[in-house]
Amino acid sequence: MSICKVAYGSGEVEFEVDKVEVIDNPHPRDGYDVEMALKNPVSSPPLEHIIKGKSVGVILPDITRGLFALPSLIEKELECADDVVFIFALGLHRRMTSKEIKKILGDWSDHEYLQHDVDDCEYIGKTTRGTPLRVFSPLMQFERVMAIGRIDYHYYAGYTGGYKSVLPGVSSKETILSNHSLMLEDEAVPGNINSPVRKDIDECSKFFRLDFILNLIMSGNEVVSGVAGDAILAHRKGCEYLDRHFLLKHQKADVVIVSAGGYPKDINLFQAHKAVENIQSVVKEGGSIILVAECSEGLGNETFEEWAKMGLSPDDVLERLKGSFIMGAHKLARLALLRKKFNLFIVSSLPDELARACFFTPSNSVEEAVEMARAESCGVLNRILVVKHGNFLLKGR
Repeated sequence: MSICKVAYGSGEVEFEVDKVEVIDNPHPRDGYDVEMALKNPVSSPPLEHIIKGKSVGVILPDITRGLFALPSLIEKELECADDVVFIFALGLHRRMTSKEIKKILGDWSDHEYLQHDVDDCEYIGKTTRGTPLRVFSPLMQFERVMAIGRIDYHYYAGYTGGYKSVLPGVSSKETILSNHSLMLEDEAVPGNINSPVRKDIDECSKFFRLDFILNLIMSGNEVVSGVAGDAILAHRKGCEYLDRHFLLKHQKADVVIVSAGGYPKDINLFQAHKAVENIQSVVKEGGSIILVAECSEGLGNETFEEWAKMGLSPDDVLERLKGSFIMGAHKLARLALLRKKFNLFIVSSLPDELARACFFTPSNSVEEAVEMARAESCGVLNRILVVKHGNFLLKGR
């Protein structure tokens, strides 16, 4: 038996399991750190040359992205700007608390900031895929706009980062829903830079200029690399780095135990579900996935919860959403598709009935979930895989 620990909320879950292989976080050392990235921007002048003497809007991610004390990364550069306002990119997420804002702003917590509002957006154009682009109106007042974010795999946009700070980050609800409806297309999968969702996002560059980005690549809570500069070209360089180190090939397993990565990646099921999407390729058809995610804020989306509480079967959900897109309900549809291929178990703080409504079998412990998975496999589990952080993209071989 092997003793394993994985992140869960702000702590860890420990469990014993046999026939296990553990995939830990990569710790590459061949990338740029933040200082090097800022000194070597991709296809761009240095940041201080861009913002010196200018009014600057700095787009920051919300609390779910796990990036804290962000302004300190560019403190020296920001000092040469004439005026700086931080803009929190909420997309369709809830507004942040003052405590969460202080955690992200760090020493800059007394500085001026705004929270994005989907109802206060200005029309700037339309993409070739028909997405009407409306962006948070206050951003239009700045002479320069930059964004700080991170690059991870994303289950339908291919990758996070880059212009995703704008769409969905600081866009209107109509803009976000139009863009996200493209997730129903076949190419909308993690690790595909040509995802129709990503292509639509990047078309924002024709209508709204991000003058500079700083995108971090993280292993767990550690920054292992960073890219800075042009919002498209620097982002691409970061995606290439991610693929070199975080796209891993493994033999398929009967059971995969995956942690979403702890807080804030498992703040709710809406966020934690992404870890399951990233590892599904290494689960045998009919095998089991055990998600370890606290979900302290429940499902994290009202529409998601409304649909879950209807008590529908996976087939019912997919039939009702056939040929249509409803933000929030789409999350239940993704789980329905997963449940049709795999047995889904969850170790979380969700009420049992809510977990079942999302097609997971709730469990009090990882060991209990493994035993239930064993029963589903007629007592035979030849290979169990533990993925300590769901930001990997795993490919079966």
